[in-house]
Amino acid sequence: QVLDLDTAAKIALAESPTLAAAAQRVEQARQLVNEARGAYWPNIIADGSVNRVEQSESQYKASVAAAQALNPLATIQNPDDYYRAGLTANWTLFDGFRRRFTNAAAKYGQAQSEQAQLDARRLLLAAVAGSFYKAQLAYEGVAIAAADESFNLKQVSDAKARLRVGTGALSDVLNFEIQANAAKDDRINAEREYSAAMIGLAALLGIPEARFPEGLTLAPLEKESETILQLPKAEQQVAYAHQHRPDVLATTTGVERADAEIKTAQARYYPSIILSGNVSGEHSESRLFEGDDFGNSVGVFLTYDLFSGGSDRARVAQARHKKSEEIKNLDALKI
Repeated sequence: QVLDLDTAAKIALAESPTLAAAAQRVEQARQLVNEARGAYWPNIIADGSVNRVEQSESQYKASVAAAQALNPLATIQNPDDYYRAGLTANWTLFDGFRRRFTNAAAKYGQAQSEQAQLDARRLLLAAVAGSFYKAQLAYEGVAIAAADESFNLKQVSDAKARLRVGTGALSDVLNFEIQANAAKDDRINAEREYSAAMIGLAALLGIPEARFPEGLTLAPLEKESETILQLPKAEQQVAYAHQHRPDVLATTTGVERADAEIKTAQARYYPSIILSGNVSGEHSESRLFEGDDFGNSVGVFLTYDLFSGGSDRARVAQARHKKSEEIKNLDALKI
């Protein structure tokens, strides 16, 4: 029945859809790290096919003639079914350190998402505290306005009593009635502000329809202390914020991530070396393969882009501009 700030904060952290969305972004970043690590492993591909080939009459006669030239008793089926099955493994041995920096960028992205989640908590708690204190202030405003209205109504009553016994003036009665009506207007406005503040607080806490249950009240204002009344030590607190605030740390990590993305783009300037192996078989006699149907190959392949129309250089330039953007964002955030 009595809501204090600590309880309000716990409810907000548990029920906020914003934090739930931030948690999903962290999980996305974690899976991107796993995806980047996958590039260090071989890529294994299985493939198979079934083709039914029917030659034209002239092609069939030519094929039969060619076969009988080697074996007079040879025949060719038309149409014929061809079956193929294969297994290919590719393993990148070197790609200009692209995998290394892609993995680093993904890890920085995960750290950045985790800091963003912490910053979402910070902003939510700050908003809850601000809304809670605003509601407390509005509640005290209602009490003040109600006391002022009660005081002026008593003044009206006393002025009317003095008027009846001939010791007061009608102007006094009218004056106090005006002040009483103004106090009533202030009370109504204060109640409206309190109601709006409670709706805002309920919305932040994720309460259904942004409505607290009937009878709920806020904890009373705490007594002010000497510590609260002291002026803040601005320089120390700003320095602390630069080192600990999640949004600053997230943007700092964004600079490191952008630096890794520059190196990832620069990796395209290097050749790629791939180890590849293949086992495959093909025949047209039946759907079942035997050992004699399969052959294999293994090789090391080197590829090197000699010219890409300037796209590699553009990627590097784009990554550098992104790093500059993150640095400027960090400077603006610190300001």
